[in-house]
Amino acid sequence: MEDVLLSALGGHGTRSMCPPMDLGELDALTLHLQTNAIDQSTLKAYATGAHDYVRFCMLHVLPLDPTPSTLSHYIAYTSQFIASGPKYLTGVHHFLGDVYPDFNANWAHPLVTTMVCGSKKVRADPVRCKLPLHTAHLQTFLNVVWCTGSYDNFLFAVIMSCAFYGCHWMGEIVLKNDKSLFD
Repeated sequence: MEDVLLSALGGHGTRSMCPPMDLGELDALTLHLQTNAIDQSTLKAYATGAHDYVRFCMLHVLPLDPTPSTLSHYIAYTSQFIASGPKYLTGVHHFLGDVYPDFNANWAHPLVTTMVCGSKKVRADPVRCKLPLHTAHLQTFLNVVWCTGSYDNFLFAVIMSCAFYGCHWMGEIVLKNDKSLFD
């Protein structure tokens, strides 16, 4: 079969054939490439999530099987303490996804996705608006440019001025939500 396939692909190959490897060496090389597929910092973050999930299951005497019920309980529990609890599921998936093939389906279950959305809304950081930029700020930028003579400071002042006036001009070309315009 291999000869038929190779001949259909254009002969027995124009590339030089590499010598075969011992299956033990090939397994070791495969493991090496798999463990280096992600950065060490990412692996540490994933390990934290998996560790946390295992401790949660042990603490609450739950099986490790990531059912929708277990995952939603895990999210509810971690959301009391940290805002990134749902993100830990990525680490749990990295280590347990192969062991539990239904992990993706359970993660996408409406119960789990609802819990993730609720966790994000409850633990969300409040919106903090910055103070508006005024023309006096632009003048301050220009004063700094005159004092320092720095090209970078001058470039920053020019960019800020263009953005400032560009944003103000955008307000001029936007239609207001006046219902009388649509009658």
